[in-house]
Amino acid sequence: MLLRFYVKVEAFFDHLYIHDGSSVEGELLKEITKEDQMATSSGHELAVRFTSDTSIRKSGFVAHFEAI
Repeated sequence: MLLRFYVKVEAFFDHLYIHDGSSVEGELLKEITKEDQMATSSGHELAVRFTSDTSIRKSGFVAHFEAI
């Protein structure tokens, strides 16, 4: 699976973690902190975890996926 992440977050203070598989225990594929990026899983599942310091609010993120 290929995921494209469009992010509008506070650079270096908000983090989007992309893990291979169905949980955050899977291999960390990407840590996104400021710009749009893509991630590719080894199978049909990706786990996403978002953390924020909540001091500045921006739009967040949108993820679009496609099977490859």
